Amino acid sequence: MSIWRLIKPKNEDGTLNPVFAFLMIILVVTGLVIFWIINYQRTLAENQMTKIDNIGDYAKGMSKVSQEALARALYSRIRENLGEDQKVPTGGAKIRIGTYNEEEQNDGENYSRFVVDIKSVRQSYQMGMAWSKYKNVDLGNYYVEINCVPDDQVIYDDFQCKKIDTELPGEVGNPIAVLPYTKLDEKTGKVEYDIRMMGDFLMISYQACGNETLKKEYETSAREWLEEQGTDFERYTLRYIDTCDGMGP
Repeated sequence: MSIWRLIKPKNEDGTLNPVFAFLMIILVVTGLVIFWIINYQRTLAENQMTKIDNIGDYAKGMSKVSQEALARALYSRIRENLGEDQKVPTGGAKIRIGTYNEEEQNDGENYSRFVVDIKSVRQSYQMGMAWSKYKNVDLGNYYVEINCVPDDQVIYDDFQCKKIDTELPGEVGNPIAVLPYTKLDEKTGKVEYDIRMMGDFLMISYQACGNETLKKEYETSAREWLEEQGTDFERYTLRYIDTCDGMGP
């Protein structure tokens, strides 16, 4: 008996083939399960973001991907500072007036730093992110940094912000006291590379534009400089980004 006769829609007498009906049920159920999983994951991801309501008023041209990266980092940080029975808000965060600063790092690449307040949970954080004005360039979620605000910028006296390791300047193996660092060409004054700390990552950006020799020179020089600062490479991960194409390895 051929496989086609086993799975064809109807039998020779015109009745519905039960094998065919069974296979169709499996296909439909499988499709529904896949759809449910995809939709559930999307909903879960959206629910694990604390959106900054007024980010669009400040960071003109910031992509949705970058905005969501900020929202995910903020959600995670808020959760760390809340009790187990408290709910993390998915919105309501706002950039504090007078704190937003935007600096152009390279062609089309900006670095934004600001203080964000979340009134519903009485928390505030200092945030920073490198992002590109080019829609087809995503610098990655790891480019978000979020720290406790300095004491002179605290507005919620009852908020006891838990500090993270990267907020301990002077600690052995922690280069935060000397970062960010920009290496300039001694003759031309042109920026060769820039080093910033983003959580547990050390971001090294440069413009090699596919020149492997130049790329190796910048990466080697940056690592040697970090070694001179006593950086603990087991603790921090290096990320290299050629800003010509927007993505590192």
